[in-house]
Amino acid sequence: MAARFHSHVAEARAKRAKAQADVTAAQRQAALSARQSYAAVLSGVSQVHALETALAAGHSAVKGNRIAYGLGIRINSDVLNSEQQLYSTLQDLDKAALRGAVRGI
Repeated sequence: MAARFHSHVAEARAKRAKAQADVTAAQRQAALSARQSYAAVLSGVSQVHALETALAAGHSAVKGNRIAYGLGIRINSDVLNSEQQLYSTLQDLDKAALRGAVRGI
């Protein structure tokens, strides 16, 4: 009878130890996921800020190239190239902002 009691106690202790290990593993996984998600959000925010800066520079480049074209200093392809770069940057910014919005959901 005592051996049976001791085996039940040992089994209960083993189950408790396993449950505690499972909880610890789940806590570690949750912490890792939170850190990874936070890093992804920070990366996305940094990318959006960088693209916003590039967009402002692109607007300036287009404006400058148009003025220089009007003065005969630049050729039409310079204006078109700067406009292409501007629209490419705008597209990248929209994609980055959308990815950030989706991650936030």
